Amino acid sequence: MVRSKNAENQPIRRSSTRNQEAANPPLPAVGRGRTKTTAPSSSRVNTSAILTTRYNAPFQIHTEEEGDLYLSIKEREMVIPFQIDFDDMESLGIKDEVERYLDILGLLALSKVSHHSYDEITREFFSTLKPVSGSPTSISFRINNTSHTLSVEDLVEMFGMRGTGLMDWDQNFDQVEIWRELTDHDDYRTRGSKINEIKDIAIVVFLKWFGHSFGGRSEYSKVAKSDLLALNAILHPEIEAYQVNTAYRLLKRLREVPTELSKIGYGFIIRALAEKYNCMPTASTLATFETILARSLNINHLDVAGFVKKGRVIPYNRRVRLVARTRREAVAREEEGGEGRRAGKEPAGTSQAGEAAHVSVFDQRFSELVEQNRTGWEQNRVGWETNQKLLEDIRREQHVGLAQLQWRQDRMRARLNRQEDFLRGYFNAAGGERYPSPEPSPDPPAFD
Repeated sequence: MVRSKNAENQPIRRSSTRNQEAANPPLPAVGRGRTKTTAPSSSRVNTSAILTTRYNAPFQIHTEEEGDLYLSIKEREMVIPFQIDFDDMESLGIKDEVERYLDILGLLALSKVSHHSYDEITREFFSTLKPVSGSPTSISFRINNTSHTLSVEDLVEMFGMRGTGLMDWDQNFDQVEIWRELTDHDDYRTRGSKINEIKDIAIVVFLKWFGHSFGGRSEYSKVAKSDLLALNAILHPEIEAYQVNTAYRLLKRLREVPTELSKIGYGFIIRALAEKYNCMPTASTLATFETILARSLNINHLDVAGFVKKGRVIPYNRRVRLVARTRREAVAREEEGGEGRRAGKEPAGTSQAGEAAHVSVFDQRFSELVEQNRTGWEQNRVGWETNQKLLEDIRREQHVGLAQLQWRQDRMRARLNRQEDFLRGYFNAAGGERYPSPEPSPDPPAFD
């Protein structure tokens, strides 16, 4: 486990001139949005019905802008988030650490809500998302044709998120120092530093959830600079200047999703908001929706990823050699021209083919080595079981052979005793008391 350093001896990694408790700045504009009317007229209602039919939407469309945005969002796939299995984390002995890291950023309550979502609700949310006039840190949206607004203060009240602190990467932070504290490595690379290089498995679990579920990313293996900001906060909770405004960060990401081309995340957060606002569709309507279930971040997942074996955490010093080898391969590939976009590949999320091409050779090699280790261990286990069976067979045969030999010896001993008694009786009868006689005795009869 990574221990927090003393706040008095810890060098401040960011400029002390920046006020951390400043008011939340306006969310970045995305170049769209209209002010909604509070009481739509009958012509507006008629127009909404026409537009909804034109765009064949499962929810009401009020403007052509919403309809065009819906058609764009409709073609994008949904991210399947990870939900932490806290029972498995307790079995591994890391539950308290994972919960503490989440609580530092105000994300513990959100991590424990159900992570299932509904496709139609998510698409309606992003198709109708707009900035709020006069409130630069708020957004408006519709769920089940009901309009709502969401602000930093709302997220703090609903889920206990942090509403103050850092909102973006500060150039005065030393990313190499943060990475060294996490991995003992000095060569942090934005496009090449991996989660599996982190020493503390509790931080690995936290970061997988933070990247997939809270970050809304489909496939997540590289540690971005914005992730280092959050990691630095959980490493040093005693330093207020390092803490991150997670509520603002979530609102900012929600604003960016409609104009992106990648898969759409945050579905479980949108469903949780609908429950908080009491605007969920009826049970009969939900039964017709497409339900998206979460993946479980459990022991089995960590086993396949190479962090756990036989229900126990693999010590970092045992997996460090594999990590070092894969790091050398990644560095060599970058020196030869790199991968992903720098090699001319299609950005992840634009299509299934592009996403498959975006998977790095590093991850493939790591998966192959893990599978080879699992296969080798299975073969050794089968061989050991076969040897044990052969040894048992040999022992069983030896036991049977010894029993048969003992039985033959007992029979031979009994036969010799009977022969001795027969001869003694014969000679005593022939010689009487003078036996043994000095004269030759007659030959004894045959003994059957």
